[in-house]
Amino acid sequence: MVDPERALIRLVKNKAVQVVLDAAGDAAAGSETTVDEIEGQVAFDRAEIIRLLKKLQDHGMGTFITGRGGNVSRMRWNVEPRTLGMLRESGAVTFREADTGEESASQDGGPSFIAHSFNLREGLPVSFELPSDLTTSEADRLARFIQSLPFT
Repeated sequence: MVDPERALIRLVKNKAVQVVLDAAGDAAAGSETTVDEIEGQVAFDRAEIIRLLKKLQDHGMGTFITGRGGNVSRMRWNVEPRTLGMLRESGAVTFREADTGEESASQDGGPSFIAHSFNLREGLPVSFELPSDLTTSEADRLARFIQSLPFT
């Protein structure tokens, strides 16, 4: 049986899906993003965008609506696309190709860690290691912790 959480993580790790989510930008849950809007921001053809949106639909991220009768094809989001990007950035979804992506196993057979580097702002990378088996709930806890830090 396929683990839905792992399947979603694999989907969000897909570079093409990342581009589509970034193009959807700050769409709110319940709002719609048209295929035309995404197509104007990415280098994919229309058929590929539709295929990726339907994959996101399969994972409950929204409902793909095929344009008919003068209506445009669009995605009605169940979640904010930006939230999926945060999931990716929080470490719940890791990219071995991006940044450092180096995995290190502990000598005692304990958990392995993946080194991450995040450009907090231009010229200021932040590096940290997270367990390679980090769960979505752990990533959410970590994101909430970072959000609770006092800033000046």
